[in-house]
Amino acid sequence: MARRVNVGVTFGLVAAILFSVLATIVRLGMGGKGYSDSLGISFAWTIAIYFVTLPVGGVIGGVCGPLMRWAWGAFIVGTLVTLIPFVAVFVVRDNGGLPSGDLEAAGVMAAVIGGGGFFIGWMRTPHHRRRNEPPNS
Repeated sequence: MARRVNVGVTFGLVAAILFSVLATIVRLGMGGKGYSDSLGISFAWTIAIYFVTLPVGGVIGGVCGPLMRWAWGAFIVGTLVTLIPFVAVFVVRDNGGLPSGDLEAAGVMAAVIGGGGFFIGWMRTPHHRRRNEPPNS
């Protein structure tokens, strides 16, 4: 399990770096004030959320890795991994509060983006085929 958690944290840090680069490009294109006004969250908070929540999501993915043997497990792990950043964004945007509508929106977005993404990834890997099934069927 320690190896899976290490891989998850590393993946979270790499994702945080890549998303930070993307956020920087967007900020340069929009300007500092335009970024905050348009997105409702400051650039600094965006970067902080990436570097705090994505490695934590990696830990969750590493700990829950055995569930990824099944399609439903991949969906649940993907939802849990992405729920944390979405909730963090809504908490920051709402100045520390979290109206129930935001929590519901975060849950739906996490299920669609994270759960759906992990499920699609699970479907695209060969581990779900029967032993005697040819690879291209």
